[in-house]
Amino acid sequence: MSEQTDNSACARFIGIDSIVYGIEDMDLCHRFFDDWGLRTTKRTDEESILETRQGPSIVLRNLTASEFAFPAREAGSAMREVVWGVESKRDLDIIAKELARDRAVERSADGSVHSLDPFGYGIGFKLWQHASVQATHNIDPGSTRVNFVGSRTRINEPAIHYSRAEPTRIGHVVFEISGPDDLARGEEFYLNRLKFSVSDRYTESGLFCRCAEESDHHNVALLTTRNRQTQFEHVAFEVRDIHEVFGGGLHFAEHGWETIVGPGRHKVSSAYFWYFRSPAGGQVEYFSDTDFLDKGWKPRSLPPRPDTIAEWAMFDGVQRFKGFRR
Repeated sequence: MSEQTDNSACARFIGIDSIVYGIEDMDLCHRFFDDWGLRTTKRTDEESILETRQGPSIVLRNLTASEFAFPAREAGSAMREVVWGVESKRDLDIIAKELARDRAVERSADGSVHSLDPFGYGIGFKLWQHASVQATHNIDPGSTRVNFVGSRTRINEPAIHYSRAEPTRIGHVVFEISGPDDLARGEEFYLNRLKFSVSDRYTESGLFCRCAEESDHHNVALLTTRNRQTQFEHVAFEVRDIHEVFGGGLHFAEHGWETIVGPGRHKVSSAYFWYFRSPAGGQVEYFSDTDFLDKGWKPRSLPPRPDTIAEWAMFDGVQRFKGFRR
């Protein structure tokens, strides 16, 4: 009976609904996410909203004209809130009751819940109003079929080439962690309070977890880095396939935005990636072909070495082919 009670008290998460930024230069940051491939659904001097193909969005709020539920953790343009989508109003009530035990909680007119994570960043929860749970995982990607040994599925059909990316959804967020104490606080919050599922760990230095048993390899990662400070690191956008990672990255770099690392391929999640610096704060990532896990997955403890982070990676991007060298 106690097991049933525990299960019934767990909120049911679907994924990341939106990322909210406080912005100093609205025009610059709007141009950044427009070049990134998001679709503008609202643009005013106070707020811009840019959506992925599936609907989850980036929200840019003018620091001089907007009010936020909680104070900023850092000055200037920065990520202010990660908003998670849940299945029902009951899930919102469960979350609000749990978080109110030890921190301030606000309820908006639409019923959404807003509070602070253990690092002082905003965290929100609202009803998922995009594709259904099943469609979330099986959305028709429109990506190219792949021919490989033993399987020829693309016949009399050229593969897709992307002139730019059109991200499908927001897949995960990553926070840099100062050390063991903040890592322990993060684990307590995401695993014990929100009941996320452990996917993998970097031994004594990192956590990868997912918001549901059946989900991407991770929706949140907490990673100790050489910076030795706790801060928002990046938000990742799923694109249709590796070709869109390359096509999107080429287009974005050609518009003058700075590559941090990539393209490359992660070892821990198998995903292809390309990271860029963001004027809104932190970084952004294109990714594709990540591992998908369910309750049968056995979490691993991996040494935090370069070869467990990435199989291969480039640090200056790649250039569009313009002919052979003479």
